[in-house]
Formats: sequence, structure tokens, C-alpha cells
Amino acid sequence: MEGSLSNRIRILRFLNGEMSQAELGRRIGVTRQTIAAIKAGKFSPSLEAAFRIAHVFAVPLGEVFQWEAQATPRNGRPDRSNLLRPPWRHVRNACVEYCVILVRHQGRLRMTRRLLFFVLAALIVFSASPMAPRAQAAHGIPTALFDPNSTGWFSVRNMTVAAHQDFFNSTSAQGYMMIDAERHVINSQLRVSSVWQRNTDGRGWASRSNLTSAEFNDYWEQYRKDGYRLIDQDAYTASGQLLYAGIWVENKENTDWASLRNLTSAEFATNFANYSRDGFMLVDTEAYNTPSGLRYSQIWVKNTASIDWAALRDMTSAEYADAFTNYRAEGFRVHDIESYMV
Repeated sequence: MEGSLSNRIRILRFLNGEMSQAELGRRIGVTRQTIAAIKAGKFSPSLEAAFRIAHVFAVPLGEVFQWEAQATPRNGRPDRSNLLRPPWRHVRNACVEYCVILVRHQGRLRMTRRLLFFVLAALIVFSASPMAPRAQAAHGIPTALFDPNSTGWFSVRNMTVAAHQDFFNSTSAQGYMMIDAERHVINSQLRVSSVWQRNTDGRGWASRSNLTSAEFNDYWEQYRKDGYRLIDQDAYTASGQLLYAGIWVENKENTDWASLRNLTSAEFATNFANYSRDGFMLVDTEAYNTPSGLRYSQIWVKNTASIDWAALRDMTSAEYADAFTNYRAEGFRVHDIESYMV
């Protein structure tokens, strides 16, 4: 039986006072370089070292290290029939395209979202002119809350629903809030990826998933009435049913915002033109397949900070690579990223 060893050392360090690799190494009696190699999957720790790491974080061994088995058939070669492959290997006449959000950052350049899937659909970029406020927002306004340099953050991916729920409960209890989530079916099993950051001002937030369209609308109306705004929405198919999910945060600043779902390409373009003209900026977009064809969602926030921004969609892989290179050279960074197959 072959397989691979993965770990959650980086996340656990963040959850334990952003412990450094050097400090973790000191506590278990190894060097910082050894911790870095273990975390990167380049070195497998001894059983004793693995238990020592779990003891430092006060969690079971299985919450630090995970073994993903891979069956080996009689010919001795790994069975790769069930591995996730790029969709163009399975579907004739499929087109792979890309979507991402970038921001011009005057401090450290870094990705604010790390959820990259098969195809990118739209590119949203932000920049700050010399006289404009610095563009730091993971979800737009207020820039002081979302993704300043000092905010601790991390991401997880491809977790089972049950494992992600346990992670959700423990992480939110430690003062973090989820700001992005994606769901995909892999090998007939729903998997969840998410991005988290410290809830620096202790504002209220909520996440709902596995909702029908009507249920999503009910929560949307209730949370808006309660003074929350939507910062992330997801649409996905599970067990043959189109489902929706969303993340809301307390709208302390009373920022004007709007969100739309199930838009055709023409409706996407019309709303894009109208909201842009009215001084809003696009902070989240999704593209997903439905029985009626490809559909889009949008979340808009009033651009009170006068942040320059732009959006591109329906890019091929080559077009996305060129756009990324060009925008990065001009001082932009990724703000949001989305992918889909057409």
C-alpha cells in the first residue's frame, strides 16, 4: 500500500500563538530546518518526534499527521484511476478558463486567497494610486479589518465535511473567522476548502451551507435585516442537487452592498456595468454549472475608499498567465480567484 503523509503543522502553529518553527523545534529537540522539512513533506519524522509534536499542540496525533493511502495493483504500479485529473483529460471539447482578483500592495506582496481550482473565470484586481488609500482589503471595505499586514491568516483545503466542521468549531472558538469557502466533489465525496483570518475587532459573523435557493434567500434576508453583509457565496452540486453557501459579517460600518446569484453571462455584464458606474467594486465572484447552463454570482461593496480596481473573466490558462504577469509587474496582487469548466 502506497500513499503520502500530510500534516497541519502550519495551521497548528498559527493556532498556538503563531509559534515559530524554531520554537517548535526547540520544544521537541530538533532544528528549525527539520521542522521546515517535515512541514513541507520532505522529511518523515520518527514516531517519537511525531508524538512530541502532537504533545506540544495538545492534540491527538491524527490531528497533526494524516496518511492518504493509495492502492497498488498486482503490477506494482500505483492505481491512479481515482485520482483527480484536469477536466480536459475526461471531457471532449471542454474549455479551461481562469478567474482571479489582484490588489496593488505597498507592503508585502502576498496572496489573500489560495483557492485555485481547475479553471479561472474572472480576474478582479485592485490598485492604489499614489494619493489613494492603500489597497489591503480581502473583501473591500473596511480595509482596517480585512487583511492588513499584521493579521494572522491561513487556509485549508480538500477536507471532508465532517473534518471541516470539527476544524470550523475549534478555529472559530479561538478568535478566527472564515472569509472564504469553496466546495467541490472529489471522487464522489464533497470536500471543503476555506480561508481564515483573525477576527481582530470581534465582530459577529456567520456561515451557512447546503442550502436550497429558497433557504439561502431566507438567510440572506434575515442577516441583512440583522445588520450583516454577505462577503462570500458559493454554489455547488451535491447528490445531484444545486446547493448554496454563504459567509456574512457584521456590517459595523453600515457599508452599502449588494449581491446577485444565478446570472447569465449577459446579466453579469449588465450588472457589472451598472454597479461599477454607481461607485461599487466587485469583491467576490463565482461561476458554476447548472442544468440551465453556466451561471455567475457577484458581491458588490460601495467603494468608499476610492480603490482602483478592474475585473476580467473567461480567460484561457495562457491569457490568465499573461494577465497575472502584467498586473504583478505593475504592483498588483491577487484579491480573489475562481475557476470553472465550459
